[in-house]
Amino acid sequence: MAFVVLIVIGCGAPEILYLPSPPRELVINCIGYSYHPWYAYLSLSSSILERPDNEVIHDATVNLYEDGVLVETFAHDTTMSSPGGTRYYSVISTPKPGKRYKITAARPGFPTAESEFLQPDSIALGSLTVRVIGPNVTFPSTTDVQFRIEFTDPLGEDFYELDAIHILDSTYYDIPGTNDSSLYMSSQDLRLAFIDPAYEENNDLFFSAIAFNDSYFDGKTATLDLTAQVYEPEKKTYVVYLRHLSKDYYNYLKTVYLQGATSGDPFAQPVLLENNIKDGYGIFGGFTQTKKPLQAQN
Repeated sequence: MAFVVLIVIGCGAPEILYLPSPPRELVINCIGYSYHPWYAYLSLSSSILERPDNEVIHDATVNLYEDGVLVETFAHDTTMSSPGGTRYYSVISTPKPGKRYKITAARPGFPTAESEFLQPDSIALGSLTVRVIGPNVTFPSTTDVQFRIEFTDPLGEDFYELDAIHILDSTYYDIPGTNDSSLYMSSQDLRLAFIDPAYEENNDLFFSAIAFNDSYFDGKTATLDLTAQVYEPEKKTYVVYLRHLSKDYYNYLKTVYLQGATSGDPFAQPVLLENNIKDGYGIFGGFTQTKKPLQAQN
């Protein structure tokens, strides 16, 4: 397929410039996290002037390697296809901290797309506190709460994401005909924001969960102060999540949020999403998550 550009110069005859479309390549999006099954979404690339191709890719072979050893060929999920791509999934393998993973996707007529990354180690949450401060000045119907979160950062370049929820209600229900019960939990997802102005750019870029690197505390104990707003401050239970991110996944998150923030702005520069797929497009990365509940202090 080629695109035609009509160029009119002065009063002369228009010149026609044909722009060939770039060849289509495989797109892989696969994020591994904390002992959950792998899911990879496959699609085909398209040029900026084309509509996205939603073809179901049923004839691809997706292989996963752990520390250089083939551990599994993903199964094709015939029950699910979405604008994000055709889903392939693992049956026996899950991401393990400290292991290096490689993914390859092969389809007849296309170059084999591949990528690899090191699954981040688990980082334990240390001391945690949350205090109820009082009504928010801008939105009086909400109440400010302040978190202090500590953890020990290893030497070297590391990337993190912090998230938190406020538990509003939790009830166990018996499952009829069994001896089991199911936990129903209602919660509010919190929008965390750093108090330290050094992280102002992070506050502006990320919504809800907030990502950052360890440039201010490399190899040390990090003590981070953050705020959030809640609707029912009388409920005292919170859960904090710390995610240790791979570098490529961190960069991918940054570009996704930046693209969303500048969408529709005619004066903004184009934002290219992070791509770490060789002979293709997409992202292959992961994170390892730890979590810890805590009770609020007045």
